[in-house]
Amino acid sequence: VPLGGPCVMNSNCIANVSNSECKNKTCQCSATFYQENKRCHAKKALEHPCKADVECSDDNAICRPNCTCKPSHYKDNNTVCQH
Repeated sequence: VPLGGPCVMNSNCIANVSNSECKNKTCQCSATFYQENKRCHAKKALEHPCKADVECSDDNAICRPNCTCKPSHYKDNNTVCQH
């Protein structure tokens, strides 16, 4: 089953797209991955180059042109954006 397609279990999705899972009866990328060109790619850590906010692993990060913490947050231990 391709991304966005209907599913019943994870194996329905993984058979066609690596790093995907069945969430709410729909094939989607797993939590630490983002969708691009019908594939799931690993999200990027802070300070890594990116093209869009969705590529950043921290929910409080934005892409400027690397994954960086939002202005309202600060980087803690080099891996997490804190408020």
